[in-house]
Amino acid sequence: MQPGRPATASFQFCYASRFFSMPIIPRRLPPALVLAACTALAQAQCPPAQPDRYRIQGAQVADRATGLEWQRCSMGTTVTASGQCQGVPALLSLPDAGKAAASAGQGWRLPTAQELLTLVTAPGCPAPTLDAAVFPGLADLGDGIPYWSDTPADLPVPMRMHYYVDFADGRVDAHTLGFPLAVRLVRGGAGQ
Repeated sequence: MQPGRPATASFQFCYASRFFSMPIIPRRLPPALVLAACTALAQAQCPPAQPDRYRIQGAQVADRATGLEWQRCSMGTTVTASGQCQGVPALLSLPDAGKAAASAGQGWRLPTAQELLTLVTAPGCPAPTLDAAVFPGLADLGDGIPYWSDTPADLPVPMRMHYYVDFADGRVDAHTLGFPLAVRLVRGGAGQ
């Protein structure tokens, strides 16, 4: 970091390097050094865990900040006695995710994009960008940690798309309905 430049400027530089596929690396510094510095800076900027925010109740977790109740594990996995998620997350098309949510019953549904974003601790934090102690078993699914939302994308494209949240970096993007992504169910709130 240069003298007189705030840490947030460096953090934005590091975040931009990570967010975009084209790394922005000063020519005089080795890439490994830049990566190590950006990782350390990102971790220092990440908010601490909020121990009172969530109340874990077996396979579910109540979010005291939003009033929502979440399944701790992704669809396709189950919570173990030790509180970990066992199995492989099911990657579902949006129509199949909707059917799976309906068959779960008891008010479980697909979350909105805004509801998923309430789980993101801070964009740019090391993956995953949500509390892994509360939501265990998150792993890169080959192209990040993307989870479907039930929010239609308002994009000027000819095909129908819905938003998803990628918990690898906290970003929101959209995809066609047939693309397979992970699913985490929620209940309560305005979408009930």
